[in-house]
Amino acid sequence: MNGMNLNPKFCQCCGMPMGDTDELYGTNADGSKNEEYCKYCFENGAFTFHGTMEEMIEVCVPHMVEANPGMRVSRQSPNIRTSAAVCLAALCRDKMAAAGFICSLVITIISFVI
Repeated sequence: MNGMNLNPKFCQCCGMPMGDTDELYGTNADGSKNEEYCKYCFENGAFTFHGTMEEMIEVCVPHMVEANPGMRVSRQSPNIRTSAAVCLAALCRDKMAAAGFICSLVITIISFVI
């Protein structure tokens, strides 16, 4: 195959693709690389982001739009926010927080439809 990684690594906090090298890996307290989290979310053995799931979505959405210039959605689009919420809900760090957030998101979406 053309050198494409079929099992890409994603930060288990923010969902950022971490590439094929350890350049974007976070660091443990002993300075070793942490393969689960990116350098923006995990540094020196501690998480750098301490916000809510909603706040993480607000951080991630502009980066998602920037990384995908073909997207034809605005930064205010509920579709990209829903995509970010679903992506973040699948990650390790915030599974419990995500479960509650997804339920409130579904209720909000349903209330707009009704």
